[in-house]
This record gives sequence, structure tokens and C-alpha cells, in this order.
Amino acid sequence: DYVLEDYDKFEEVADIDFHIKKLSKQMEEMSLKMTTRIFGVEILVAGYDNRNEPLLYKIDPSGNISSWSAYSIGKYQSESLNNLEENYDESINLSDAITLAMESINIDENMNYEPEDFQGCYISEEDGYNQIETKTIADNLNTGDKE
Repeated sequence: DYVLEDYDKFEEVADIDFHIKKLSKQMEEMSLKMTTRIFGVEILVAGYDNRNEPLLYKIDPSGNISSWSAYSIGKYQSESLNNLEENYDESINLSDAITLAMESINIDENMNYEPEDFQGCYISEEDGYNQIETKTIADNLNTGDKE
């Protein structure tokens, strides 16, 4: 029941901090009310703050918030995060960042996965929000000798 009716009255778009705090609070309250973590997944939220700078937040199932420059969730999260932590640099350009993201999911050639199993996106001051196309993922994955 996450609604922004009160904010919409101002006819402005709320910055990411507003949305993150509201969503996190709702997740925390529902977890406390239900005495269990009813949200079984981490959530990644990307957007802009009030200074128009792109930001990435992770909300864990209990509602705790953390901020990241690059992050990965899902089945191969630990392998991906290890690669991102070792190789990511704030000065990386967009093309190299996408390549690094693709390398981060290229952990094991013997894994049985398809390009459609992965999703990626990026936000930038110049381009806004962009989904990484399945073709780009396919071109960068080690899919083995599947026929």
C-alpha cells in the first residue's frame, strides 16, 4: 500500500531519498507487525537525489537501507559482489562499467544459464535510467558450447 498521494499534491517528483525512506519504513513496520520478514528479497532502487545525482540503494528484507555505487542481487550474488568490490572504481566510464557488470556474472563457464536469466540497468546524469538489453548480456556471457 505504498502511495505518494501527499507528495503528489506538490506537483513535483520526489527525490530517491524520499521514496527509499518511505518504502523502508513500510517494510520495517510490516516485518515488526508480522514478527517475521515477510519480504524475502533484497530490493535495489536507483534514482536521483535532490541535487540531481544518481544514487543506488539496497533495502534488505527487514527494511535496512545501504547505499552503493554498484551492487548485485540474486543467485550468484557473492561471486558478482566479490568481482565488483575488487574491480569497481568511481572513475570508471559507462562502457567499462557495463563490461565489468557482465564480467561479474561470467564467473563459471559450466553454469547452466541463459541471457534472459539476468537483468541489469544503469542510471547516469546524461542518459537517465537504462535497462541493459538482453542482446548485450548475451554478447558478454560465457554460455559455453550450447547448441
